[in-house]
Amino acid sequence: MASKRNSRLQAYLSCQYIDFDLNNPTKRLTSLYSDFSKLAILNQYGYDANVSYWKSLILDCNMQGLLGSNNYRLVFNANELPDQFLRPGIGKPLALDSVVNEMIQSGDIITLKQFNEVYALPTTKSSSWYSWFMQKSQQWLLPSYYGSHADDESYVVIPTIKEIAKGILRSYIEEPSTNSSASTLLTFNDFRSRYGTDGERSLTDGDIWLLLRYMHSELGVALADDVQGYGATHVVIKFPYKNQVGMQATTIDQQDRAIVSIRTTCSALHSQVDELQQKAEEYTLSAKEHYAEGRKSQALYAFKKKKHLLEILDRRLKSLETMETLLMKIEASQNDLQVVQAFNIGADALRSILSNQNLSVDTVDEAMLNVQQAFQDQKEVEDAIVDGVDQANRLNIEEDDEDLEKELAELEEQEQEQQKRMLFLQNEQEQEQRPVREISPPPRHITQSAPPPSPAESELARINDIFGKLKKVQSPPSKIPSAALASTKKFDRHPVEEERQLEPAI
Repeated sequence: MASKRNSRLQAYLSCQYIDFDLNNPTKRLTSLYSDFSKLAILNQYGYDANVSYWKSLILDCNMQGLLGSNNYRLVFNANELPDQFLRPGIGKPLALDSVVNEMIQSGDIITLKQFNEVYALPTTKSSSWYSWFMQKSQQWLLPSYYGSHADDESYVVIPTIKEIAKGILRSYIEEPSTNSSASTLLTFNDFRSRYGTDGERSLTDGDIWLLLRYMHSELGVALADDVQGYGATHVVIKFPYKNQVGMQATTIDQQDRAIVSIRTTCSALHSQVDELQQKAEEYTLSAKEHYAEGRKSQALYAFKKKKHLLEILDRRLKSLETMETLLMKIEASQNDLQVVQAFNIGADALRSILSNQNLSVDTVDEAMLNVQQAFQDQKEVEDAIVDGVDQANRLNIEEDDEDLEKELAELEEQEQEQQKRMLFLQNEQEQEQRPVREISPPPRHITQSAPPPSPAESELARINDIFGKLKKVQSPPSKIPSAALASTKKFDRHPVEEERQLEPAI
């Protein structure tokens, strides 16, 4: 058994930890299996790294159920620990004592004796003999774990206990059941059949007792070892109600004891009914065989036994029906009680709210008047806002109309100016195409004051006149230099006028 457990452990380590690969281990494995306790003085970093590695490895293997003993899965013996990590070709790890000491200081493990003292089971006067019997029976069955030296070397892994206990409580909460006492009560056998196996990890009775100790002390689970059932005394476990988990510890009362008694009786009656049915079928087959072989008296005797068994079976079925009906009514009554308690809590809360001075008919009327007044004030504010917005919109529309008219006038002026420019360009093109009239030069004895202007100069005068008008429209008139004005006047004269001025001279 030990060799099989060791092989499973080595296979798991090889699969999960690269340093423990069976085919190609790393060089660090030699350091982990060496006596690195002296590194605590010479190389504190290396010592802490190796200790941390071994701590996580031991906790992981214990969680997987691979590191324990024959009687426990959640407890390991420090003396057996090096043998469990024995590796061919390397040997045993030599510094596990240092790792165990570090785990004790960090609170990851405590001795089995200390665990039983810290997480003690509840005791009653009526159950003192039963507790004594259970302790003695465990000592007789597990002698190697109840000596003083064995307790000092056997360590309970606290993280594993906590994780499994929380997983059990989580499974209980997720189970689709009613929130009544009947659904929260379990006998020790029921608890073991429901939560004793988790995948490949199978918990022993010793592990279950360790879990029950921890759950009773830390998670509010109630325990009683003196509950009378059908023909025996049972250990009963009661979980808190699902809506009270983690809030308060539960207790086992007389109603719970009655429910356990009825449930164990129903279970016993089911077993008796199955056994009676099986015997009745056997007597039927026996009667057929005797009758086929001609033994009528024996066949009649078998039928009489069958009839007697059927009568007993009928009484057992009636008793079973009565007990199950009673159990269902008790469970329904407990649910009704919880509903009534919820009603009372709700009524008290409502009554306390209504007793407040701020919640009365007068205060409600006053509040409603305030609400109506607030609505009116709010409506007046909205009306004022709407009127103001309308007024502002009208002003904006008038201002916008004036701006638009100005803009339209400017646009019309620009179009007129553009038309004038187009006409001017057309006239200029037409004048360029006309033949220029030649003026014969005067005789030499005629004195000429000034030469007549050329056609180009007359056209330039016309252009200057147009641009002058445009400047008057677009901007205020500016002062024109006298020289420029004289030249402009000079060019404004028409060639015909020049000829008229020259006529007297001729």
